[in-house]
Amino acid sequence: MTAQTIQISLKASVWREGQLFIARCLQLDVASQGQTEEESLANLREAVELYLEPPSPLKPDVSYEDWDAFKDDYPPLTDEQIGQITDQAMSEYDREEMLYEQAKQRRSVAG
Repeated sequence: MTAQTIQISLKASVWREGQLFIARCLQLDVASQGQTEEESLANLREAVELYLEPPSPLKPDVSYEDWDAFKDDYPPLTDEQIGQITDQAMSEYDREEMLYEQAKQRRSVAG
């Protein structure tokens, strides 16, 4: 299979927060920042390229034989631990969404 280059057009929203410009791709869940509007867009372009880049084949850091030697030191997570990790991640996501909505509202009031 040969690699093909595909060009797509994506829209971005840029706003200022304090000393930084924030750029967010409207179609993807990707954002970046920079000291200037141009820098934030350039950083966003790079972040989108990395986001869309196909994953490289995974190569384990340890062999299965090595894993057998120390796997008992890393017992599987309990359902409660998984729930705590999920809750923490969701609260961080909710906080980011709230900050984004606040910034969007400030921008619409200022604009």
